[in-house]
Amino acid sequence: MTVAKMKDMFSRSAYLNERKITGTKTPAVNIKEFNKWKRAIPEGMLEKRLKMDRLTIEQLMQYIEEKDNPVVEKELPWTTVFEKVMHTYKSTPLDYTSFQALVDPFIQYAKKRLADALRHINTSLVNLETIIKSIANTLYERLHSMLMKCVILEVNIARKVGMLEGETGEERFEHFMRQLNEDHELRMEFFGNYPVLSRLMTESMQNTLDVTVELIQRFVKDHESIKYQFGNRLHRLERLKMGLGDTHQNGRTVALLEFETGNKLVYKPRQILIDKIFEALLSWLNGKGLQYPLQSAKSLDCRTYGWQEFVPYEKCTHEDEVSRFYYRQGAYTALFYILGSSDFHAENIIAHGEYPVPIDLETLFSRNLEMMKQLRVQSRLALELNDSVYSTLMLPLPSFEHSIIDFDLSALGAGQNQVSKK
Repeated sequence: MTVAKMKDMFSRSAYLNERKITGTKTPAVNIKEFNKWKRAIPEGMLEKRLKMDRLTIEQLMQYIEEKDNPVVEKELPWTTVFEKVMHTYKSTPLDYTSFQALVDPFIQYAKKRLADALRHINTSLVNLETIIKSIANTLYERLHSMLMKCVILEVNIARKVGMLEGETGEERFEHFMRQLNEDHELRMEFFGNYPVLSRLMTESMQNTLDVTVELIQRFVKDHESIKYQFGNRLHRLERLKMGLGDTHQNGRTVALLEFETGNKLVYKPRQILIDKIFEALLSWLNGKGLQYPLQSAKSLDCRTYGWQEFVPYEKCTHEDEVSRFYYRQGAYTALFYILGSSDFHAENIIAHGEYPVPIDLETLFSRNLEMMKQLRVQSRLALELNDSVYSTLMLPLPSFEHSIIDFDLSALGAGQNQVSKK
């Protein structure tokens, strides 16, 4: 496949701000398609998006008209990276019962890039071999989830047209994957059929590389401060577990650092000054005579990011500890209600023995109530619930007929193996 043909196929992955409008007419079919979009999107949201992108409705309909053959003004940077990924890939025997044939080119490229970017890192602080391996595993999982539906579709098409060999479904799948691994042109044809997927995979890989290098460099730079704040138990970084929580700012996520000693540390790619303030607030409250003091996770704020103590789940061992645990949950429920907090569901409160420990304070001060009042579809009862202690999500919340979620996520009521009836 020529470079020109590849770039022509991948032009369909271009974002609107990367495309150029060439036509002037708006066919009636596009007006119908636009109206279909408008009905599917909550009122006012499309207009806000158009305003954000500085587009008129007429311009959007022109983009719809040219969506299959867009004119791209500049070269898309991701295609250069993708080309390097594919052309530097050296095919080796793989596990053909997995998606490795499509993911491995990205993994090979990422490993080389990471090894090169981290070659000057102090290896007494960081085990580069195990770190690169753990990042490769994270990247595989991420890319695998992106690929899954497209692979299932292509395997099914190949089966229907009789292109697969094998007596069983597993043998036919292995045949499909072996062909993709051994035939470069076939692999390029697959990705050419899915230009948006190709872009997402390439940019996800690039983002993973960038944020990993950034994290490692920050850890090495802050190592002495980390030892001072959290103790001298964090010897030599062995593994990174990325992708904990939501993704922000080009792939940055909460990460878990695991050390040679077995100890762990949490990295947060945002300012965690609020966590330090919350520590001070709890210290003040404890000094005011709480019967059972509250406990927070220690943190180190570095302005644009931060490090936080890892708090493991631990069971209570005595009935008295259970009683103290629920006393503290009640204290937190009252405190979060007073502060106007929201989203303190089960995953954001760690049960650490007799101490419930909040670990995500992004919604400590929330405008949840004001936002809910702007939604016309909300019932009076729903608004009143959001103006009550229920808004914290600490307590089990009643499930209504039209609720999106019909199982308990609350900090006090969530249980395992809940099954939705929807």
